[in-house]
Amino acid sequence: MKYQYYLFNPRILTDETAKLTNQVYETWKQVYDGIFESLHTDDFYRNEVITCLKDMETDEVLAFHMYSVFDDRASSHLEHRYMEPFTPELVKKFQAEGAHTYMSLEYLGVNTSYQLSKPGFKVADIISALSMKAFEASPWDGLLAVARMDYKIHEKAQRFGMRPMGEIMRGKYPCQLLFLKKHETKELSDPFLAKMVNELWNAKINYTDLISDQPVKKRHLKIA
Repeated sequence: MKYQYYLFNPRILTDETAKLTNQVYETWKQVYDGIFESLHTDDFYRNEVITCLKDMETDEVLAFHMYSVFDDRASSHLEHRYMEPFTPELVKKFQAEGAHTYMSLEYLGVNTSYQLSKPGFKVADIISALSMKAFEASPWDGLLAVARMDYKIHEKAQRFGMRPMGEIMRGKYPCQLLFLKKHETKELSDPFLAKMVNELWNAKINYTDLISDQPVKKRHLKIA
């Protein structure tokens, strides 16, 4: 396949993931510089998992997505600035549904040179659908997002099953708070895109052990 999907941790590097980190980092700056008042390297580095879709012929990053992890047992997690819009009342609603650990969807981005559907498919739809695959293969209970409404990102997220939980202003952008519980994700309705997503997921190169669609092997204590 011409395109390859990768998952990696930006803090645990090999020669291969260092190259991926630098490529995604430069693309991230290109896409988001000027959108927010300040773009901090911290917001790139703190993610537990970064994913990207690459064009293997040009060795370019087409799109990227970033995931952080939050656990409601830790006050420091709940008081993180990403989590601030998810009020204690909302967290209680999530807990009532059995969710205590959360994967955030952040910084969805498409390389500006591919934003006009140059590859012949909707790159943002593909990387978003792959994020749902990653969530279902993760150990976390819920999925959170703060989605921009001016770009209709919230509508895209709702098509995957995410539920609106309120609206906020983030800087000058109207955003919708979204939540999804494990096993509630919806498949892409477009059969061509759904097939492509499945092929990319099955052929993924996964450098992180945080996300795995392989069954967990039971460990038995050996007593000498």
